[in-house]
Amino acid sequence: GSEDSPSPPALCASGAGLAALMTGRLDAMLFGAATPAPTRIAVQTATPTPLPEKTPEPTPMPYIPSMEKVVFPDALQERAVRSALNRPDGEVTLSDLGGMEELHVCGTMVLTDLSGVAYIDGAYTVNGAKPLAGPIADLSVIGRMPHLKRLSLLAQQVRSLAALNRLMLLEELNLSGNETVDLSSLPVLPSLRILHLEHSSVTDLNSLLQQPALTTVTVSGDMLPLIFPDDAAFDVVLAP
Repeated sequence: GSEDSPSPPALCASGAGLAALMTGRLDAMLFGAATPAPTRIAVQTATPTPLPEKTPEPTPMPYIPSMEKVVFPDALQERAVRSALNRPDGEVTLSDLGGMEELHVCGTMVLTDLSGVAYIDGAYTVNGAKPLAGPIADLSVIGRMPHLKRLSLLAQQVRSLAALNRLMLLEELNLSGNETVDLSSLPVLPSLRILHLEHSSVTDLNSLLQQPALTTVTVSGDMLPLIFPDDAAFDVVLAP
C-alpha cells in the first residue's frame, strides 16, 4: 500500500506540567521575556567645599580699674609706691598701680631718678650718703603695674624675676647690686631695651637671647669672667 506520513513526536507531560508550560508560553506571548532592570550607575559629583566662616575679631576687654586694696610685701615698696603716687595716706588700690610708669629705689632710699647714685669703694651712695641694703625680694606687687616703663631696684634681695611677666611696656630695668638674682627667671619682656646688672651675681647672659628688643646690657668688672653668646643682638657694656 501507500507510505504513511511521519507522525509528530509524542508530547508527554502530565496535566500540571502541561498547564505550567502553557502558562509560561502565554505569559511570554502577552508580556514578552522579562529583562532585568538596568543598573543605575551612580555618578559621583564633587561636593562643594563650603567657604570657612570668617571668625570675628575678638573684642578686647576694656581695662576695668580694680578697687582691690594692695597689700605690700615690705615697708620699702609701700613707701616707694606712695611717694610715686604722692599719696602718703589712705588705701592704695590696683587701679592706682595701673597709673605708675616709674619706680626707683636704691638700698633703703626711695628716689625719683638715679642722677645722684654712685658706686664707691664697693658700696652704693646717693648724693654722698650710703644707704643700707634694701629688703625687696617679692616682686608680686610691682608685677601688677602694667604701664611701668622704668624700674630700678638697686642693692636689693631680688632672686626670682618671674613676677614681672605682665610688664609688657617695661623699657629699662636696673638690677645692679642684687647679689642673688636669677637672670634665667626673667620672662620675655617685648619692650625691654636696657638692662643694668652691675655688681650683681649674674655670670651667664645666654638667657637674654629670648629678649626681642634688648639692645644694651651693662655689667661691671667684678662680674668677669662672664658667659655670653657671640651672636647676641645686644651690646654688652662694661661700666667704668
